[in-house]
This record gives sequence, structure tokens and C-alpha cells, in this order.
Amino acid sequence: MNQWKRNLLFLSLILLLIPGAMGAAPVANFTATPTSGTLNLTIQFNDTSTNTPTAWFWDFGIMGTNTSQNATLYFNEGSGAKYTVKLNASNDDGYDWENKTDYITIYNTTPAALLNIEPPTSGPAPFDVEFYDLTYYDYPAAITSWNWSWDDGNYSAQGGPNDPYDHTYPTPGIYHVNLTIGTDGGYTSDQETVTVYNTTPFANFSVNKTSCLYSPCYIQFTDESIGVVDTWFWSFNPATGYFPGPGPFDTDNATTEDPIHEFVCAAIPPSSCMYSVKLTVTNDGGNDSLLWEDQFWVTNGTPPTPTPTATPTPAPTATPGACTERITNGGFETGDFTGWTIGGDMYPNVIYSPPWAAEAIHAGTYSVQLWAFMGMDSTVSQSVDFTGISTLTFWWVAPDPTGEYTVSIDGTNIASLTGGSTDWAQRTLDVSAYSSVHTLTFARDDGSVSLGSLYIDDISASSCTTVVNVESGINAVVAALNIAGVGLILAGIVGIIASLMNLSGIYGRGGYGTAGFGNNTAIITGSIMAMMIGGLLLIITYLVLGPLITIAGL
Repeated sequence: MNQWKRNLLFLSLILLLIPGAMGAAPVANFTATPTSGTLNLTIQFNDTSTNTPTAWFWDFGIMGTNTSQNATLYFNEGSGAKYTVKLNASNDDGYDWENKTDYITIYNTTPAALLNIEPPTSGPAPFDVEFYDLTYYDYPAAITSWNWSWDDGNYSAQGGPNDPYDHTYPTPGIYHVNLTIGTDGGYTSDQETVTVYNTTPFANFSVNKTSCLYSPCYIQFTDESIGVVDTWFWSFNPATGYFPGPGPFDTDNATTEDPIHEFVCAAIPPSSCMYSVKLTVTNDGGNDSLLWEDQFWVTNGTPPTPTPTATPTPAPTATPGACTERITNGGFETGDFTGWTIGGDMYPNVIYSPPWAAEAIHAGTYSVQLWAFMGMDSTVSQSVDFTGISTLTFWWVAPDPTGEYTVSIDGTNIASLTGGSTDWAQRTLDVSAYSSVHTLTFARDDGSVSLGSLYIDDISASSCTTVVNVESGINAVVAALNIAGVGLILAGIVGIIASLMNLSGIYGRGGYGTAGFGNNTAIITGSIMAMMIGGLLLIITYLVLGPLITIAGL
């Protein structure tokens, strides 16, 4: 073998045994610090290629290129994105590429949280609200945490594309809702306001009474509205009507929850005034009103002093030959309702003349007026002992022919009166079927809208006793017996005296005739008998009839 062939073979063996004895292409590689951050971020890229590259080419995409072995890059744009970095390392023996996809992440300078509320942003409780996180859609990769604060003690860490976020506010209030977004660059927040108010209240109220017999009248009003009420406004007598007389213009109002109001009837006594009351309740959700129109009545009468209590009139002890009235104040001449109990929806009036026309009074100064309107009625009642009473009488007049007028005992009608006349008439009713105490009632009933009056006066139910003069008869008998007894005694005495004088005369004349003596003896005997009978009559009168008269109380 030629020497040159042997040298070539030796050189080939050396090349096979020592790979690095000849030049090799680089193996490209690199690192970066840091690999993520917000805008205005400086990143240092370091070449870690092998096989001794002699040239480098960095490709940063939109951020440009660089030919240094180790490159420094300043990211001031392209926020919210990821970047792929490429490095080409080369030498005389070749080159190599290292591609790192999405190797660099550039965030916004802490993404600004963006909270949105689906309209409306206010409403009555309970109020349901829909919230949206609009930050997520701009920077989905940047957000690492969510924190919802509903400002009612509740929180949520819900995040991501699960929208809307529903939340219900059960009670009224002003709520500041906060959304805090967490990123690698820090935290930002956004806030919106939700206003929840009360539902509109429902106005309602009650009263302790709707009418008074006398003015001024004090009525307690109690609020019973439904819902939360912030303010109350009571309007007394808004656009009221009246009857009769001049209108009572009550311009007062109240702003408390449960007021007591004084109604003063300005009409000419004893007229009645009619009032209306309106309640308006308000809260932040609105207001509501309730009107009781023409529901309150005040009679401008004169109150009695003291106010009497109607009690049953007991049957009095009969006075021989006298009549006893069982009706108390039947002519209302006390000027009030002494002895009577008033009732009904509209209190009656005790009227007098003047100022009322004389036709409204039957006799005396006063009478009672029962009236009705819009289905309301009025009554007067009294408890009466009807024992021994056979008839009930009264005088009445009712000009209104449409009204219903009744007289009842214990709720049972015993008479109905038909109006239509302006003339007073007397009515007599048989009450002999009643005994002991019963309730007598005069009523003006009305189921229609008519307005009319029934006037009643001089109501009477009396019992009279017949005089049986037993005492006079007994006294006459006693007197007769006394006279008879005394007369007999006196006659006897006279007879004896006469006989003795006659005998004295006979003996004085010397006459001793038996006939004369016998006659005088008979007279004396009769006189003695008369005296004995007279004495017996006196004894009977004083020893027998006297004690009996004392025991009988005559």
C-alpha cells in the first residue's frame, strides 16, 4: 500500500474517534428574566447556545430584532398579550433556531376593574339585581381573583364568564357594591350604588267612635296602615259637608301616628255637623291615602251636669186617689236626655224653641228629634216598669213621608208611624200585656238615602189608684156607736131622774097608789137597761174597735 493511502486511512480513524476534532454547528438556546409583567417592563435575554456560536439573531416579533449575544428589551406597548421569542445561533459550521412560543407575557398596568349593573339600579324591597364583570372580557388571562362585596354582609369570590351575577336585597337601604380584581400586577376595584326602598304603604286607620252627642268631641284615631310608614298626615274635614246650619270648617291637621282630634261643631245649637277625615301615609317608596268621607257626626247640644245614667223607674207606692208617671223626662223639659239612653249611627237632638220653629215643639220648651241619613238611624230608649200600666201615650210629628218610624218594647215593634204631616198627633198604645221592667224605644230607621226627622214629645205611661176610704167608714161606725152609747146612757140617766122625781112627788102628796109606783119602777128599770146598753157600746168601741184600727194603721 502506498504511503499516502496509509496516511489517509489514519486520518479517517482519527476523525471517527475524535468527533470534536472538526468544527460543529451551534445548538441554539436562551433564557429570559423576567418572563412576564406589566407594560414598561425590561427583560434580559441571555444566550445559552452550545458549540460556540459566533453570530446571533433575536426575533421578538412586533418588538423588533437584535443581533447581540445577550439582548435587553423594553416592553412599552402590546399590553395584554403573549410574545413568541426566536434565537438563531450560527458559526462557520452552521446555525440553529430556538423558538419559544408565548414565552413572554405582558399585562396591563393592573387591569382596571369594570363593574356594570343591569338597569334599573333602584327598586322596592325585595330587589333583585344583576351584576356584570366587564373586566374579564378585556383581560381574561390577567385576572387571578375576584371579590364581590354586596354591602349587606354578603360576599362572593365568583369570577370568570359566569354572568350575570344575581343578588337580592331583602331590606331597604343604599348599598355600595364593590368588585375587586386581582392580577399579578396588583388589585383594582370598581363600585356602583344600588338603592332599595320600601314598597308603597297601604293606608288604613280605626277610631274609637264616629259621633258625639255634644261639642267639642274628642276622637282617638289609630293608624293601622300596612307597610313601613315614615310620615303621617291627618287632614280633618277636607271638603266636608254639613247638616244643618253653617258649615264647620275645621282646618286643623296632625302629623303624629295616633292623634286625638277635637271636633268643634260651629252650627247653631242644637244642630249636628258632619266631618270627613283623610289619612296620607308616606315612605321612600311613595304614598297612599284613605278618606272617610262624611263619616263623623257631632251634635252641638248642651251636655247635662252631671251626665245622667238611665235607670229603671221603680213602681212608686200608690197614693190613694193619685196618678204616678212611669216615664222619666217624657217631655225632655230638662233640656237633655236625662232618664234616656241614646243610640244609633246618628245621635238624636234635644231641640228647643227658639231658634227652632214652634211647630217642632208640642208643649213646653223642648222635644226630641230623631233623624236618619244614608242608611244611618237614631234612637232613644228608657227602661220602664209597666206593672199596672194599661196605656202608653205620646205626641209625634214626622213631615218626611219616606221615613221609617217605630215604637218597640224589648226590640219588638208595637207600632209603626207613617210620616207626611206637619201636624202633631197623639198616639195611644195598649201596653197592658207588659208587667215589670221593659225597654221602651223610639226609633227613626232608614235604609235609604233620605234625610228626615221624627219629633217626639210628652211621652206618658201613668198608673192611677182608686180611693176606697175604709178609714172614713170605720170612723163613721165608731162615731155612730159612740153617739148611740152616750145617748143611751144619757137617756137612762134622764129616765131614772124623772122616775125618782115622780116618786118623790107621789110620796110627798101621801099617795101610796101601787099603779103610780109600778109605772115609775118600769121607767127606772128601762133607764138602767139603756144605760147598760150604752155603756156596752162604749166598751165595744174603745176596747175592741180601737185596737183593731191601730193594728190596721188607719
